[in-house]
Amino acid sequence: MKAIWKFEQGGCCLAKNGRHWFLLAGFTMVELLVTVVILSMLAALLSPALRNARESAKAIQCVNNLRQIDLALISYTNDNLGFLPCYGNIATSVDDRKWYNLIKRYLNCPSSRTVIYSYLRCPSEPDLAIGTYGANYGPATLNINFIAYEGQPPWWIGSKNIADVPPRVMLIADGGIGVIFHPLNWSFLCDYDGDGILDSCNAATTIYNGLRPRHRGGANIGFADGSVRWVPILDWVRGTNMWGP
Repeated sequence: MKAIWKFEQGGCCLAKNGRHWFLLAGFTMVELLVTVVILSMLAALLSPALRNARESAKAIQCVNNLRQIDLALISYTNDNLGFLPCYGNIATSVDDRKWYNLIKRYLNCPSSRTVIYSYLRCPSEPDLAIGTYGANYGPATLNINFIAYEGQPPWWIGSKNIADVPPRVMLIADGGIGVIFHPLNWSFLCDYDGDGILDSCNAATTIYNGLRPRHRGGANIGFADGSVRWVPILDWVRGTNMWGP
């Protein structure tokens, strides 16, 4: 049988089903407004926590990516007399001979994709047009050539032997141009973030020498011993042991 509704003052209503009336409590306008305000306040309080949780999840994924790349670099040394891969062919700059393509097979990366450009990318900068990781890069002339742009067959000529790299030296890190320029050759000349400490070789084109501190003011870094950890940008700027000799 169809119910008959009758609204009364005070936000209540009467419902009739057959011969019986039922009193149903409702909300006043003030109560509705208070509820909306409370829900809005809860949403405002929860929003930063949810945002932080999402960023933490992205940072964890980034660490996992870097750990895979770090271990792939070390695996490459096992098959190449202990030497790290080169950055590229200095004569022709053939792309498939760059370090991130030389380690593809250790990552099961499809031949149609590039490790740092399309296969393993930091989720905190998904729209970055360039790669999201960079390798510790320096010229062979200064003996800081962890990954050097001096390659020719075999594809590690110019790069350093892993046996000569201290365990806590950076191999790979959050970056944006495929390499992170060693400050012994690309000296810090600019104070990009304005904290009074020189931190970049060029504040216009090479901020933090290619490092990108995209996670809570720091960067995830993979080391020669296979470990990966988050490092605050100031520790990286001052951390000469991290760069290696």
